Amino acid sequence: MALRPCLVCGTPANGSRCPVHKLRSDSRTKVPYGREHKAITARTIAAWVQQHGWVCPGFRRGWHPVPVGGLEGEHIISRHLRPDLANDPSNYSVLCRRCNARKGARVD
Repeated sequence: MALRPCLVCGTPANGSRCPVHKLRSDSRTKVPYGREHKAITARTIAAWVQQHGWVCPGFRRGWHPVPVGGLEGEHIISRHLRPDLANDPSNYSVLCRRCNARKGARVD
């Protein structure tokens, strides 16, 4: 395979990015969720359900019912935008899968 210039720095590389920028690219998109995230998510969902029931607060749509188990924990501010808030319980909320996918990394 012929070397091509890295899309970020121009260094010859075997792919679209040199090893340094490939690592940075992967770390932004493939950071695994750890045990702490799962525990915070479970507590956040349990607290929400206890107070509101199985209802999604919606993202750019109104509140709507979801089936039992239909809520996901989500970061209010994306962990990719603010890694320091990745495991901060105050940065967690709940949404259904569809609303969470619609929200993506948006903050609003």
